[in-house]
Amino acid sequence: MVNYLPITTHSMLASFSRCPRQAMYAYVDQIQPITISRPLKMGTWFHYLLESHYGGNDWREKHQELIERHEELFFEEQMGDVPVVCERLMRSYLWHYQLEKKYGWKVIAVELELKTTWPDGTEYWGKIDALVEINGKLWIVDHKLRSQFPTHLQRLLDHASLLYIWAAHRNGIKVEGFIWNYVRMKAPTIPQINKDGTLSKRKIETDYPTLHNTIKENKIEPHPYELDLRRLRAMHWRPGKDMPEHPFFRRVVFDKDPDTVARIVKSMHRTKKNMQAYDFSDRDTVARVVDNSCDYRCSYPLICSTELFGGNTEQVLRLNYRKADPFGYYNSNQ
Repeated sequence: MVNYLPITTHSMLASFSRCPRQAMYAYVDQIQPITISRPLKMGTWFHYLLESHYGGNDWREKHQELIERHEELFFEEQMGDVPVVCERLMRSYLWHYQLEKKYGWKVIAVELELKTTWPDGTEYWGKIDALVEINGKLWIVDHKLRSQFPTHLQRLLDHASLLYIWAAHRNGIKVEGFIWNYVRMKAPTIPQINKDGTLSKRKIETDYPTLHNTIKENKIEPHPYELDLRRLRAMHWRPGKDMPEHPFFRRVVFDKDPDTVARIVKSMHRTKKNMQAYDFSDRDTVARVVDNSCDYRCSYPLICSTELFGGNTEQVLRLNYRKADPFGYYNSNQ
């Protein structure tokens, strides 16, 4: 049987574990939707800004470059409010983590590729968002934009963090563990101004810079809002301080023991072998895993449903999908 997938990545394994048909479209057919969802647009855009910032460049220049890159498109239709939200969110992020460098957050590398081999000799590829040194120890950092922060159990059972630790060790990078750098996929809310010039008392999710700037720009007397300002100001990041109540930013440090890493490598290696042995040639027999996440975690519901009901797949493919290298993320220099 033909080995369709000589190289594996975590995204590939996660896709196959969730739904073999989803994996077929992405890695065997090698197609991607022409129009991507707002969460994916925003996640990609914000990742570029963080990559630029932690790579030692001016994130504002990258932001402007992204805007200019999309000017040839129907900008409002394609991107909507994504650029505005990402810019506001980035400014709040930088205020929140303003003490990073002071307390020893040293970025060693960004977008670092990790390539190694499974026990059977086949290749595994991964790419980490950042490698940082904190107090002389190395940590993998993964930026995660989420509509809601995941639970502790979801982090405990996360496969990607363990595989990245394994791959780092295999590349001679002795990391202590993993840091999830969570960012809520929304900008802090700007308070509304009442007709009498005061701030609305409507409960909102905001942060210190947003509230402070709103008061300053509208020349509002700050004294009535001093308690809120003090509470929000106290939420900014400091080393060793856990801020589980912060509505927009959260970092979770997790050190994984070698036995746990070894177990997940064995488990994912088996998943890899199952995927490589899967017969994708008989399309009608490729399994569909149907659940509520089909609406928001899969990029292929249109072609999947069209094939199921015997519709015109050629037209659907031509109008809604394009050929794409599933390893383009690793081959790109951007």
